[in-house]
Amino acid sequence: MSHAPSRPGSEPSLSQDVPAPAASTSGVRRVRTALPASQRLARFAGDWLGISVLFCLWISMLLLLTHIVIIPRTCAQRWPAWVPLLGDIKSMLPSGRPPRPECLGLPLPEGHAALRSVSSLGDGMTTYLLSDEALGLSLALLAVAAMPLLLSFGAALIAKWQQAPRARHRFVPESDPGDSEWSDIERRWKREAAERIQRLWGIEARHSVQAQHRMMQHACLYGFATSAIFSWGLIVNNGGSLACQTRMMAIAAGSAAFTSFSLSFGRLTVRASIRDTSARMFAYALRALILSVLAAVLLVALLWHHSVSGGATDAAQVAKDGVVLAQQPFKGPTSYMMLGMVVALIGEGVLSQITARAASAVSLQMPTRASAGTSQLGMIDGLSDLDVMRLGEEGIDSIHALAMSSTAALYFSTPYTLQRLCDWQDQALLITYVGLAKAQTCREKLMVRGAIDLQRKADYLMVDSQSSGDGTDADAKSEARQGAFEIIRSSLGFISIEQARESLFPLAHDEVIRRLRIFHRGSVIET
Repeated sequence: MSHAPSRPGSEPSLSQDVPAPAASTSGVRRVRTALPASQRLARFAGDWLGISVLFCLWISMLLLLTHIVIIPRTCAQRWPAWVPLLGDIKSMLPSGRPPRPECLGLPLPEGHAALRSVSSLGDGMTTYLLSDEALGLSLALLAVAAMPLLLSFGAALIAKWQQAPRARHRFVPESDPGDSEWSDIERRWKREAAERIQRLWGIEARHSVQAQHRMMQHACLYGFATSAIFSWGLIVNNGGSLACQTRMMAIAAGSAAFTSFSLSFGRLTVRASIRDTSARMFAYALRALILSVLAAVLLVALLWHHSVSGGATDAAQVAKDGVVLAQQPFKGPTSYMMLGMVVALIGEGVLSQITARAASAVSLQMPTRASAGTSQLGMIDGLSDLDVMRLGEEGIDSIHALAMSSTAALYFSTPYTLQRLCDWQDQALLITYVGLAKAQTCREKLMVRGAIDLQRKADYLMVDSQSSGDGTDADAKSEARQGAFEIIRSSLGFISIEQARESLFPLAHDEVIRRLRIFHRGSVIET
């Protein structure tokens, strides 16, 4: 039996006599017209307006935190006169005390030092209320509350600088060697496919630049949310006017936010080091942060045993908190801080368990997330579990999604090379078109790895025998094709050669596989 031979030069290329592709393969950079000033201004405002608004809200939040927590613990208990708009504005402690005696240069009253030591001991054992004298600790906590936005914005900015060169990559299809045996029909579809790819490549390159700006916006939103949660915890624990349950919720939420941010930021820095960051990555981190905080607050609310609350402060407040916490499953604020850390370490599984139990209590059916498509991606050669997770961030959760995704979009949004993406999509297209069982048969019996190889065989078999020559040559080639059809028929389980011919005809003219062949034989250069 004869086997379908591979024809020389059987890769898609661009004819040298076609003006548009020849210009693209000559290495000459295209001249782009400058955008009008109004469009540039609108694009700049759209990219940076949201970030500017978040930074303004962040500064306002820090000023409010300084006014409530820091200024009352200074000797003057008022803003310095040189601060614009806020100069000489007074801010008192929640207890309403006047400035400390040591700030006024007066001798300390008897028993003041002993009372302060007892208060500090009580604060450390039973409550996390900020002491009136804890100015240094308040400044340190203010710096911690301000860091998340700066860190996430800095990481996104570095990642944007590292990924900027990839947006300037240009796709160059393989040029026609000139002595190939392409027919006019083959030259036409290769030229048209290459022209469509060039237009799509330019669109996706612009989208990648916009995606970098979206990444910075999501990074700022993620950092601002973390700073806001931590600042809320500081304000709640600034005094004893609020209930003990509210303050323990703030401790658990702040601990969960700090732990979740630390874990996510560590992963973000690793991804940034390999030039693989996206807006969806920061969105997932924000989602994990919100779910951790909600789970921590919900756990504290479910585990809390309510008791009588009052408005006592200072030593009386410490004693009252000790009595209230003694009735709870967790006997101190440190336990609630550890609860928030554990919730953040476990992740969103805690909240899903709570919601599942709550749904079963009221006889509600929770929807389950199907994972069959994701497990099938493991059948693609060269696709590891980490690669499956990375493709999942781009919305690719099945073999069909991988096969039908834009190759240019995947190239600009992931760190993988063009040839590696083409290989994955080549295998996925074969499985999508013929099924998993027949795709495995194609590999074992026909030595066909993907849809590109199968289309090449279909191209060879679908060529009219009249165009191959006359006389004995035509008869020999026709007989060879019939033998190849018989091999494919018996290997793939077709009933007859006519059925095999009808089945291969759509593959021979499939536009998706043709475009992938152009990508597979092309190259990428940096302009």
